[in-house]
Amino acid sequence: MGSDEGNAPKTTLILSGQARIPKGLSENQVIQVVIELNGDNHEVTNVSVHPSLDVVQNFLRRAMIGINLETGFTPLLETIQNRMNHRSKMGILTALKDLMKGFHQAQNPDAPLPLRNLDEYQW
Repeated sequence: MGSDEGNAPKTTLILSGQARIPKGLSENQVIQVVIELNGDNHEVTNVSVHPSLDVVQNFLRRAMIGINLETGFTPLLETIQNRMNHRSKMGILTALKDLMKGFHQAQNPDAPLPLRNLDEYQW
């Protein structure tokens, strides 16, 4: 075994975002959205949400896999806002906003976080 990265493409990025969720949904009261991102074209290739019900995780996977984070983020938020009626919805939206901060930081590690630009997203 060498010290290479195995089967993961060298441009793969793992990004995550966290947020608090309403009491009673989880023991730790924090939701985490983790994505695998193709660093070449910024498309989401895998999604995990913890803790979540299978139906919520499956919905988010279908909504997110294949989107480009640079161009598809606002439509993704609109999809979640308009089609999801679950107590964890605001936590998921906030975790995605946190995830986008990490995405912008990964794209420009020396640049300050574009908080003004993130606030322009329709929440």
